Formats: sequence, structure tokens, C-alpha cells
Amino acid sequence: MQIWSYSGHLGRGEWIDWLSDLDWTLLVDGQCKPGHFQIAQDIRDALKTVYQTTANGNKEYRFAAPGPTGTFGNMGFSHQLIHLIGGQEDTNKNMTQRILLLLESLPVSAVNAHERVLKSIIQRYLEEEPT
Repeated sequence: MQIWSYSGHLGRGEWIDWLSDLDWTLLVDGQCKPGHFQIAQDIRDALKTVYQTTANGNKEYRFAAPGPTGTFGNMGFSHQLIHLIGGQEDTNKNMTQRILLLLESLPVSAVNAHERVLKSIIQRYLEEEPT
């Protein structure tokens, strides 16, 4: 199951047309398939189709690309978000995706899967015994 979700400006309801970047994630919940990469590429390409030409002839994209760190604008995996909490395996990228998924994400598709992943993350935080 894949979930396409927004966070950042749009997730917080602060998105400003033509000015805000668009943070999105294709969240894979379950087995990863080769076609998931193409879906992420298709989303990225679709967001680059809407632009306006400025007075000096440059293209100004309506949906600005996510930040340069690669945290958004690509795939994420529920297994990592749920099971790699804390420790060396919990990277900054993974933690950022998990926290923003919890705090400000809006699902575009697969609402039930989005809710299931959120509940699983919260359950891990609340029920995991401290080490």
C-alpha cells in the first residue's frame, strides 16, 4: 500500500501559491515493489508541469521543490518510521519524516493506511519499554 501525503506549509495550512515549497512523501506501507520508484518519479514530474513565465522569460514553478536534503519529495517506508525509533539506525531524515508525519501530514490517498501508520508510530512511543 502506498500513501501519498503532504506536510510542511500545505500540511499546516500555510501554503502560499507560487511561494511555498511543497513537501511530499510517497509512503510505502508494506512490501516495496519496483514500481514504487516510478510512482515517486511520476509525482515529482507532475508537480513540475504547472508554471508561469516571468517577465524576464524564466519559468516559475507553482509547486516549489522540497528542500535539498532529500527528506521530502521522494519515498519513505513505514517499517523504518515505526521500528527504527532511537539509536544509531534512527537517522535525522527518518526522525524528521516520522515527526512531521505525526504532526502535520495530510494524506492524498489511502487514508486508512495513513491512519494505521500514525497509530503504529504512536503505539511504539507509548508501549515500548525503556532500555
